[in-house]
Amino acid sequence: MLTRPIALQRRAAALAVAACAWGAALAAASGAAADSSLLVGMDTSITYVAGKAQPRAGGPGRVARVGVVDSRLQLTWALPVALSYIGPPTSLAAVPGQPVALVAGSSRVGGDVPAAFLPDRALTLVRWRGEVPAVQQTLELGLQPASIGLHPDGRHALVANRGDGTLSVLELSAAGVRESARVSIARAEEIVAHVEVAPDGRHALASLNQSDAVVLLALDADARPTVLHRASLGRGPYVIRYLPGGRGAAVAHIGSNEIVFVDLDREALRVRQRITVDRVPEGLDLSPDGEWIAASCMHGFGVTDEHDARFGQAGRVHLLRRNAAGYEPAQQLAVDGGPQFAVFLSDGLHLVVAETGFRRLGLFRRNGASAAFTRLPGALTLPGEPVAAARLVAESTAPAPASPLP
Repeated sequence: MLTRPIALQRRAAALAVAACAWGAALAAASGAAADSSLLVGMDTSITYVAGKAQPRAGGPGRVARVGVVDSRLQLTWALPVALSYIGPPTSLAAVPGQPVALVAGSSRVGGDVPAAFLPDRALTLVRWRGEVPAVQQTLELGLQPASIGLHPDGRHALVANRGDGTLSVLELSAAGVRESARVSIARAEEIVAHVEVAPDGRHALASLNQSDAVVLLALDADARPTVLHRASLGRGPYVIRYLPGGRGAAVAHIGSNEIVFVDLDREALRVRQRITVDRVPEGLDLSPDGEWIAASCMHGFGVTDEHDARFGQAGRVHLLRRNAAGYEPAQQLAVDGGPQFAVFLSDGLHLVVAETGFRRLGLFRRNGASAAFTRLPGALTLPGEPVAAARLVAESTAPAPASPLP
């Protein structure tokens, strides 16, 4: 049913008031996050051998704040937090305009010798005051929470539990976070890989990696999801990003090695465009202005077959640029190791790329005249493998709720 304009106005106003109220409570002593910063999640319990992750004793992981200072990456702080490389690079979410982040930990290293990856249920709420971070709260969710989708109202989030086919509904407040519901949207074996909440706050998309399906969800006022529609768009859907306006989305498929663009309404997902990329587009990020998409592809990283033409080659980042018809391939960036993620900073000029396997981050900058991205000198060495990231958004630039789907 269509929502009347006056109802939309009231809902948008309520969302804005609620987000501002919580933002004021949390940011009073901290100030807004810088436009040239991001949070990086690191797995310290793995080592890479021939591009394959092997478990080892190394602690729970780290979350770090990284910024750009004088055209170089600089680590501001790092905090021990449970997280894992298993799952998409969206296990870390920074609440826009607030010194708060959620971190999902899908797996841990344990068991007898040799060590093994074991399922976990961890969610951690992190808050920082200036350069001093702290764990505010930890709790257990469904089996293997692996991806976090923030709601635009600033008071809710959805977490994809890849081990049991559910979504955890979280309520956020100045006092902390609680799981208000856990809703099944698929069979456990289908693996709910990622969930992304629409800008209107009334819908979400979830990827079912092992059943080659994308699910369109309706969200009620408390962010509880109901399945509206399932569609098969390609093989191995993974990370999803809504496009500007919320009427379309881009879906990375790690099985068919493509980015599929869809138009959305309440009844169906309609494929508008397909762009082929390199092997295993693990991460997908949209620039703040919507002009660019970065698809971080493993390419030869992790290939063990010596007869494969990609054997021994590193990963690549594919940059797509918006045009009148949609998006088009614009540039490929060479990196070392496997780019688990490539994330645009809020300034719109910088792109930070994970060089997983080398425990490093690389920094690229867009040239204003040519619009091409070039690598800046130097790389930031990290205390763990970079496996997830989230840009920090200042309160003044946090996005407003968009119009709902027709």
